[in-house]
Amino acid sequence: MTTLYISTTKNVLPITIANKLRNKKIECQITPNMTVISNDNTYIIENGFKINIFDVKKEDFKILIWDSLNEIRGLNLKCAHVKYYNEYRGCIMNWPGIFTENKCSNVI
Repeated sequence: MTTLYISTTKNVLPITIANKLRNKKIECQITPNMTVISNDNTYIIENGFKINIFDVKKEDFKILIWDSLNEIRGLNLKCAHVKYYNEYRGCIMNWPGIFTENKCSNVI
């Protein structure tokens, strides 16, 4: 299983994400949350989502999941936290072989 944590300051509903992934035939579970964070001494609310994604190979993740989510108006994802089985956990943009060149043969 892959777990993806995303957030946005825009008003994006979980059903919008679910419909996008359903249209791509992706089995998933979406849990919404809200977070208050400090941004330059101003406190803002972010809408967040924990998305459990079932049976998607890492080689297919960028196109099937990430690119599809970025098609949702207002989501405007720049970064996220991802956990891919016990193989990788961290910033999605640092995911070796998926979003960046793999410079290490033993990444956890």
